[in-house]
Amino acid sequence: MQRKKEEPVNVHDQALMIELGIHPPYREVYDFSKTPKEKAELIDCKHREGRGFYTRGVHKKPYSIPVYDKLIIYTKENGTKSINCGQSDIPYILYRLKKDKITVLKYQWNGRTYKENEIPFWKPKVHSGTSISVRSYTV
Repeated sequence: MQRKKEEPVNVHDQALMIELGIHPPYREVYDFSKTPKEKAELIDCKHREGRGFYTRGVHKKPYSIPVYDKLIIYTKENGTKSINCGQSDIPYILYRLKKDKITVLKYQWNGRTYKENEIPFWKPKVHSGTSISVRSYTV
């Protein structure tokens, strides 16, 4: 005895599901799809907010180092560059120069000279009274 092969049923067809008795006839259909404009706004918001978009309730204040001074960068290609910036901006500036394929020989910041692979270290506030050595660390 051979079984009849049944045709596949489209479960997304609302009228067919009501006809088969799977869905009640008074069932409301909700459309949660987004318009292209809403999708673009969501993507822009995700790019703008970064990870904070998903963790809004527990979003912490960005960590920054409140020390500003003149940064003097000695490069192989362009000579000397100078900018007034914060200590927390130095890794980003060095990264941008490296990305643009500009060779950094050394740089000065806050009266001290650093090699191209060193970043100034900031002494954080220590609540327990212990001291932390203030040295630069290598990237």
